[in-house]
Order: sequence, then C-alpha cells, then structure tokens
Amino acid sequence: MPLVRAAADGVFVLVYTPSGEEIILNVAEISSIRQPNDTDRNQFHQNVHCVVVMGNGRTIGIKETCRELLYRIVEKEPEPKDKP
Repeated sequence: MPLVRAAADGVFVLVYTPSGEEIILNVAEISSIRQPNDTDRNQFHQNVHCVVVMGNGRTIGIKETCRELLYRIVEKEPEPKDKP
C-alpha cells in the first residue's frame, strides 16, 4: 500500500498519533513540520517525534519522525533509523 495517496482534492499522507490512531493529513494544508522541543514536552506525549503545524494553526503531534514524514510526502520509503 502506498504511503501517500492522491485524491481528487489533493495529496494525503497517513500518520499515527502516539496512541496509535491513524490520521490522514492533506499535504497541501501542512504549513511546517519540526522536531519537538523542550517546551513541547509539556504539551505533547513523550512519544511525539514530529510536530506538524497545519495551515489553520492547529498543531498535531505524530509518532513518525519529521524525516520519515518528509520521505512519505516525496513518495520514498523511510530511511532506516540507524542512519545519522
């Protein structure tokens, strides 16, 4: 199954919350992504590895790393986790 799907309204990517729930994000609505910082640790679960900021200002913490999300968006398989 592809990691990214094109639909009539855009391109979507499947990601997971720290609790394992699926979230399907519209790639066109992603404003920015970043690794969580110390301040985020008060807002997000410890298993959040990437913070996605949507165009409407909503922040979403996801289980995948930002690098994994970027690879999914450009339709590549994620790099192995042991690479620097």
